[in-house]
Amino acid sequence: MDKIIAWLKSLNDKVLHFAASFAVEIVLAVALPMWLPWARFSANVIIIGGGKELYDYLHSDEHEASFTDLLADAAGALCGEIVIALLR
Repeated sequence: MDKIIAWLKSLNDKVLHFAASFAVEIVLAVALPMWLPWARFSANVIIIGGGKELYDYLHSDEHEASFTDLLADAAGALCGEIVIALLR
C-alpha cells in the first residue's frame, strides 16, 4: 500500500510540473510573440524547469531533484507550443 501511495504522490507531482510548464509556455507565447517557438520552449524548460530542479538539488533535505520532473516540464511546454500553433 505504501508503494501505491508513493506512486500516486509522484504522479501528482508530475501532473503539477506538466501543468505549470504548459501555463508558462502559454504566457510566454502571449508575452513574447516575437520569440521563435523553440526559444520559448528552451527558456521554459532550461531556465524555469532546470532552475526548479537545481533548487531541489541544492535543498535536498526538503526537496528531491528528479529528471522525470524535468521531462514532465518539457512535455507540458511542448503541449503548450502545440496548442499555440493550433490556435494561430
